Amino acid sequence: MTANKLHKIILTSAILLVLFRLLIFGLLTLFLGASQELARYFVFLPVLIVMSFYCCTLKKIQTYQERLFSILITVTIFVGVISILALKIFYSEIDLLSIIIDMSRYNLFLIFPLLLLRLPLNKDDYRGILDTVAFVVLSVGGLLMFFEAFGYFLEVITFEQTYNFIGAEAYKLRETVHRPLGLLGDCSSSGILLSACTVYYFVQKISLPNSRSLSYNKIKYSWTPIIIGFFATILAAALMPILIMLIVMLYATFKYTKVNHIVAYILFLTVFTFLVLRYAPQNPYEYLMGYIENIPDVASIYLPSLSWAEFPFFEYNKNLEMNAGEFHFFNIMVTYGFLPFIPWMLFIISPLAKILRLIPVWYQDRAPMMLCLVFLLAILHYSGLERWGSNYVYILALCMLFVSNGEERRLKQTNL
Repeated sequence: MTANKLHKIILTSAILLVLFRLLIFGLLTLFLGASQELARYFVFLPVLIVMSFYCCTLKKIQTYQERLFSILITVTIFVGVISILALKIFYSEIDLLSIIIDMSRYNLFLIFPLLLLRLPLNKDDYRGILDTVAFVVLSVGGLLMFFEAFGYFLEVITFEQTYNFIGAEAYKLRETVHRPLGLLGDCSSSGILLSACTVYYFVQKISLPNSRSLSYNKIKYSWTPIIIGFFATILAAALMPILIMLIVMLYATFKYTKVNHIVAYILFLTVFTFLVLRYAPQNPYEYLMGYIENIPDVASIYLPSLSWAEFPFFEYNKNLEMNAGEFHFFNIMVTYGFLPFIPWMLFIISPLAKILRLIPVWYQDRAPMMLCLVFLLAILHYSGLERWGSNYVYILALCMLFVSNGEERRLKQTNL
């Protein structure tokens, strides 16, 4: 076994451990009496593994794209460290450890991709890791969602039992009544992860039908994990992940296939009708008209309760009335000010350069682009992007987008 293959196996296993940590430590607690809180210390395992590999093997960052990517990451980490020190100096009442913990999911987390770029891995390697992670998330995590949802329906298990099993209170996870918590202990975040992996596998399946001659396509993508992930996302019962999954899958169908579009329209309208009938608490027409007639009130729920006069560019905000509305993705930025997070947000939205075709796009970019698009759209409400485990999946997709290999230079640019 080569060192490169060993790196991929260990890194893949570490990311899967982070994604399934609540289930794993729930079982360990149940059978061995271990502490559920130990799971929180394993979220950095992939970072530590990459750091250890970094000390052994290095590669030079060669392309202009990779250099620019690396510079942006370095600047973001530097801004994060400086902001932590500045916040502690100017706001002595803040606990230093609390700031570091909050920033670890944002600016400081980018230590992982910074070192990952310096390992001797190429686009094929990142694709192989992401393929495996997505397959396990859909096959195992999706079936777990089925088990939990039907367990509630058949009254075999209760929500409280699941909540206690994963130790949700220890991690301060959001309480949701009778909705599957899934891998990440939250129906919305788990739904986004399943939605992203389903879209990724779906695009790989439909957009590479004649690519057997290309060396990077060595995995046969089947419909089974796609179907499991599709219905598991619906069973998560979080409306935003379902709508995002449908919209992105519909877009990918039109963009990357030559099938009769009427089939996609029928599928979309059928599922959309089901969702309206399932989630509308009253007559669907009255429900829709209620939104239309009360647009100002509905908009006020989603719009941040901020004004430019009090906009937190760089300050510690303790005022709970000042919030980011339903854009929960920005809560931590409202707390500490947006300025330190601007480089991080630029890094996070960098896939838009590919999605909008501002820089060259290749066959291999299609699936990771759509995966990133799912996470970016989720920012509109409950985001799963900054959750431990999901952030590793997102970084793997970014590496696939911005790291090239020799074969890519020989391929013609694909007109998507």
